[in-house]
Amino acid sequence: MYLIGRRGRRVDGDLSPDFVEPTDQHRSTVYFDPTAEAIEVLELLLDRHPSNREASYLMALCLRENADRSVDNNGELKDERLKLAIQILEQLVNESPNDPKYRFALSTTLQWCFVTTQSPDACNVIAKRIEYAGSLSRQLVVEKPGEWIYAASHMESLLKLSNVLSKAGRIDDSLTVSQEAINSCRDLSLKVEDYRVFLAHAQRRRAEVLLLAKDYGTALVEFDKVILDLDALKKDSSSSLILSVLKNLRMAFDGRARALASVQRHDESQESKLQASVYGKEFEAIAKATE
Repeated sequence: MYLIGRRGRRVDGDLSPDFVEPTDQHRSTVYFDPTAEAIEVLELLLDRHPSNREASYLMALCLRENADRSVDNNGELKDERLKLAIQILEQLVNESPNDPKYRFALSTTLQWCFVTTQSPDACNVIAKRIEYAGSLSRQLVVEKPGEWIYAASHMESLLKLSNVLSKAGRIDDSLTVSQEAINSCRDLSLKVEDYRVFLAHAQRRRAEVLLLAKDYGTALVEFDKVILDLDALKKDSSSSLILSVLKNLRMAFDGRARALASVQRHDESQESKLQASVYGKEFEAIAKATE
């Protein structure tokens, strides 16, 4: 039905990272992608029960899981699996408009792309998709204000939209949307420390747009605010938050370094680069230890 067939290959010792590690004996073995296996099962089920919405929903999630997230020079999605996933979810939303699960899946899938083009026209095409995704997530926030995952997804859609708009050269629009993302943090029903991480993330992303706008002074102030808050949070952060804190610290110091270099404060810029490297190494060490 969906024409995605099984992904697997026969190997002899040397494996793609998409597949499991070879055995000690390096025997030739067939390895399969479990998502593709799931797709085959769902294809059989949907051939027999084409109106089964839950199977269609799971199919869409599987299709997007291993899809190529890049876009072409026109801003359109390259991977047919991702296009098909969106098509399936749009149909489910049309058939069951009151089911939040389908709308949430469609919203997140519409955002499932990397902005691999610098073309303003292509970025405007991508922006339209993300705007639609944001409208869906905003509806969910209004309907279910206590569900933090909807609020977090909506905030992320705004940050992605801000990023795409900046690449389209629409800096003022990007700044407006990034401020909306910061404001949307109030919808997050989270513990204080979780909220602070989300807020710092949104503020850092806005500072990046200020850099693009060449408002280096304001960007530097914003990066410094983020760094101060995250430094304080790092001292009492739980293990579940520490990676997010370190990642944002690294990127904030990197942004600060670029802002300082832009105003000819090169010694301070170099210090910020070194600090970014320190946090980057700490992030990698903890991430590796928790694998």
